[in-house]
Amino acid sequence: MFFWSCNSQKQIAESNFYEEDENINLYAFVGKKISIEEILNNKQKIKDPNSNDSIIIVNLDQEFKCNYQILQNVFNKINKHTIEFEAYDHYGTPDFKNYEYILLYLSKDTDGKFTYMKYQFDALKSTNKGFKGRNGKSIKKLFLNKKNTTLKERISFYTENNNTNNIGYAPYNKKPKRTCLA
Repeated sequence: MFFWSCNSQKQIAESNFYEEDENINLYAFVGKKISIEEILNNKQKIKDPNSNDSIIIVNLDQEFKCNYQILQNVFNKINKHTIEFEAYDHYGTPDFKNYEYILLYLSKDTDGKFTYMKYQFDALKSTNKGFKGRNGKSIKKLFLNKKNTTLKERISFYTENNNTNNIGYAPYNKKPKRTCLA
């Protein structure tokens, strides 16, 4: 005897949710942690391009190099099986470090480097129907909630100003190469 459930199929479909919009510099994926390493480099000496004076930049955030296995693209496809990205955290280590599976939100700079959108992740658990949030919400609900609330201002600011390359950074950060002041 075989039973088919519409609710079960809906859960699988919402777990396999994918959306794309190349006009928005946002990448979201379900990832499995490979490694997270702290980069002990919070001081940087550069030359001011106008005055040629030396400037010492002190990063108030801790920097991390993260490697994750991409299990499922959710928004804007990343064509890799694994990804390396930078994460910055003002309070110590990123909270997502504590979970094996997470829904991560990244942006990509003009050099093609990915950066974690500060404090934006959803902890996940693996089920026989795919992944869902630890609160029971589907991937689709988690992503759309984040996109339409927390990330909405970042998306609208950079889209309105034709500056979609820097969505993961605070509006006042003019050079998003390696720092994230948000």
